[in-house]
Amino acid sequence: MSESRTSDILTATNGDVWLVTRLQRFRVSSTAVGMVCRPWEAMMKWPFAQEGHGSNKEPREIEMLDDDPSALEIILNIAHLRFEAVPQSLGFEQLLSLATLTDKYQATRVLRPWISLWTMDISRFVGKPGYEECAWIAWEFGLEVDFERIVTHLILNAKTDKEGRCLVDDECLIGKQLPSGMIGQFFGSCRSPVLT
Repeated sequence: MSESRTSDILTATNGDVWLVTRLQRFRVSSTAVGMVCRPWEAMMKWPFAQEGHGSNKEPREIEMLDDDPSALEIILNIAHLRFEAVPQSLGFEQLLSLATLTDKYQATRVLRPWISLWTMDISRFVGKPGYEECAWIAWEFGLEVDFERIVTHLILNAKTDKEGRCLVDDECLIGKQLPSGMIGQFFGSCRSPVLT
């Protein structure tokens, strides 16, 4: 275990797998995690088929070093039916991390019961500099009305600077997480690898 990791979280006390992030390890049930999405189902099955995983063996470690531990913990709590540990509200950065993780693993469906609760006031960010990535959150979570409002604001306020970078409200969109292809079609003249 890395010295920078701060804690072990027992999502499943008798779990057969440790999911290892940069800061935490989560002890989980491979069965529960495998039911979240197909990529995780494959991840849970593959190493065990290779090495004959059995009940008398130590829990296996699977590295997920690029994944946000807080977002991962939310999904794991849902997968293990630990609903009391699922937050009732999330801030902008938490929503963005969660949307990024669910997109990466095609796991958005497990969040459906909480999405409307977590995003009920996402429209308050429309037009505020620094919150352009709300478009990504609305896109990933299927919030059509919010997505339309956010994208409309982006379109109506887009311009390019002298370096040719796409700006909205003086915020550069390069490096921001936005829906692939969709935004690039709207901005046309704002060429950026992020937007096309």
